[in-house]
Amino acid sequence: MAMSKNFDLEDQLKLFFTFYGCVAWRVEPIRSCATNSLRQGFESGMTNGDTHTAFHSALQHIQMGFVGGDNLQSLLKDIDYYLTVFAEYNNAMVKNFMLIFRETVSILIDKGEATSIEEKAVYADADAKEYGKDKLFQSSLCHKALRSFWLGHHERCNHYMKDILTYYTNGSVIELTSRFYNGLNALRLMRKSRLSAQNKLYKETMKALKEAEVSSIADFKNKTLLLKAERSSVDEARGSDEAYDDAIESARMNRVIHEEGMYVSLYCIVSYRIALVQLSILLLHHYRAGMRKGWVSLSQVL
Repeated sequence: MAMSKNFDLEDQLKLFFTFYGCVAWRVEPIRSCATNSLRQGFESGMTNGDTHTAFHSALQHIQMGFVGGDNLQSLLKDIDYYLTVFAEYNNAMVKNFMLIFRETVSILIDKGEATSIEEKAVYADADAKEYGKDKLFQSSLCHKALRSFWLGHHERCNHYMKDILTYYTNGSVIELTSRFYNGLNALRLMRKSRLSAQNKLYKETMKALKEAEVSSIADFKNKTLLLKAERSSVDEARGSDEAYDDAIESARMNRVIHEEGMYVSLYCIVSYRIALVQLSILLLHHYRAGMRKGWVSLSQVL
């Protein structure tokens, strides 16, 4: 009511988008910002003719839904719906951003085997440094790093990550998500070679996520627990099993489904205890997350 008295409808929509897209995730669960608020911002914007705010709310809805652990196949349906709307309004800019997200979600579901489409986003080559200030380029680089990690291409992920964190330095949800995967990737590489640079990346990641955890336990506690578990495993320290259990339980409680499945996968790999119940749990999480092909194949686990 107070907002209604002080702002007209157009300003209310912009304020709604700014708050839930850039601020609220720091104190509220990311998934609630996506599903309950940003999707509503899109619908309200379209109803009232404010397509600019509506389209950017749609992008933020998908971003927050992805980071927050929404079911991937449901997310893909939302993306395709938004793409249809963007095409009607001939908005190439937001369409390109959405196509980048679509490719990532498709790869996570089934490596793009049945869910990919021919149309791809038009953006600069990841090696074209002169495009470093371009937002579309930054987004494409971030997604290439995430895809590389989920596909197990850790050297390639490291290559992309080197530039990403020079672009995202404002403590945004994208920066923190990138740091999380950068830290995990560093630990993957440390299993091959214990370089001081990888240890530094891990420490920087833990510091950033611990700070974020203070105000948003629901979205970052599980991440710090997994990093701790992975580090214990790399160091072959006692208690790593309990650390993985804590990380998996935290992800389960906060309904970050695709990350929960990833945690179970990592636990199976490092523990070498491939009991039938663990594999059953892993398959269940992949199903719930909307993944037709898991983050790690059963042949890799076995």
